[in-house]
Amino acid sequence: MRSTKQCNPRIMQGVASIASVASVASVADGVVLPVAIIRRVAREEGLSECYFNETSRVISFARAGESFERVRFNVYYTTGTVGTCLNHPRQGRTQLFRRNVRTLEDLREIFQKPRVHTGKGYQRRPIDSHSHQHCHEEGRSLSPLWITKNFPVGSRAYVRGYSNCTIQSGMDNGGKVKVLYDDGSSYRAKPTMLEEVMEEILDEETAAKQQLQSLEAERSQIDQQIQEAKGILNHFEEKRRLEEAKRLEKKRLAEEREEQEAKRQQVARLVAAIDSERAKRGTLFSGFVDQADFVSKQFDETVTVISTSGNATILLYEGGSWACTSGITKLLHNKLNGRQRTLPKATYVAIGSMDRYYIRFSDGKSEWVGCDGMTALLNKEERTVASIAFGEDWNSYFVVFTDGGWMYESIPQGLIDVIERRQRRGDLTCVSLGPNGEYYVAAKNGRSWWGGVSSKASKAIGNFGNRIRFMDFGDDYTYIFRYS
Repeated sequence: MRSTKQCNPRIMQGVASIASVASVASVADGVVLPVAIIRRVAREEGLSECYFNETSRVISFARAGESFERVRFNVYYTTGTVGTCLNHPRQGRTQLFRRNVRTLEDLREIFQKPRVHTGKGYQRRPIDSHSHQHCHEEGRSLSPLWITKNFPVGSRAYVRGYSNCTIQSGMDNGGKVKVLYDDGSSYRAKPTMLEEVMEEILDEETAAKQQLQSLEAERSQIDQQIQEAKGILNHFEEKRRLEEAKRLEKKRLAEEREEQEAKRQQVARLVAAIDSERAKRGTLFSGFVDQADFVSKQFDETVTVISTSGNATILLYEGGSWACTSGITKLLHNKLNGRQRTLPKATYVAIGSMDRYYIRFSDGKSEWVGCDGMTALLNKEERTVASIAFGEDWNSYFVVFTDGGWMYESIPQGLIDVIERRQRRGDLTCVSLGPNGEYYVAAKNGRSWWGGVSSKASKAIGNFGNRIRFMDFGDDYTYIFRYS
């Protein structure tokens, strides 16, 4: 913190009067900062005048002392511009300008704080060599050879604390050299007072142009360095982008493989389920019925339902299509033939003697022709029918529901015996009846029983044993069966 000395009020009033007079006179001459006042402020701030040029309208000062980087202030007193010459941390030796300096307070602040123009952290650059500074600090004399080498006669130099000069002689016996100041005065100076000459002061416009050129050159270099840095960053950004793209592609492929594998497994499960269901139904066919060759050709593993009355046979398929032989009751045939594609498909059908039939569609609706007892049962029941069989007479029927339960009327005694031996368990999946006392019954545990069949049918069935999955019977001891 600067200390303020208490001054005699009269003396201060006198100084103020002088400053006022000088200011008035200077303004009349087009001077913004009076030279006399500038010099006084400079002395108060410990600065030494080192240059004055009336043509360029500039007066310069340097900071005295060895502990500071030599800073020069160029004050253009007619325009109020102050240039500060010092070593910029990046640009090196440069001159920065502050315009419109019109008060002594502003001028004093610049003299006190030249570093505000460039920031912190720059170091003092030796003017000549470390040996000069070292010899000066040690107090040792400099040899004539050193003077001749560094400051030959005719060269320019700066006498510390004074001004620029021209060397006029080598070192004399007194250890001094003769110098000629720019104002025409001569002086003998000690070699330790000599420093590298300060650059000649240019007029404000030329100095500003040079500074602008320097800054533009520096900006060009900085722009180039920025582009190079951006290029490096772009390289790494592109590298990261490619790596991210590879990662995302790898992730996408992995997810795609997982999705494909999930679909494959889903398809495999569906196929396995279909194969299992087909195996339960029986994938192969045999029988003795009217138009057996036609039925054999129409049968394949996609047949979901097959039913016969002996003189007619009907088949339903997985896709909802159907096929039948001639002889099927006209009423049932009309339900299927010419049916619009938008209408629900048939999902179950059973036929019997005396033109009896039962058919159910995919929307759950069903139609049938049968006895009153069966009609009353079907109208009352809310359970879904799994199978229906028509027996020897009009009132004979057997209904199995999907929950394994069942109801019947007028069935063969052999079938009743099977049911009783099984303790009337409600675990049936299918029952078939024939017009001559034939029957077939299957349970959920996979077991099946049959009876009342002809010797011919018994012999044919006996060749397949437990491979039998379904049987149905018709007039004249006809029969069909499915097996796997």
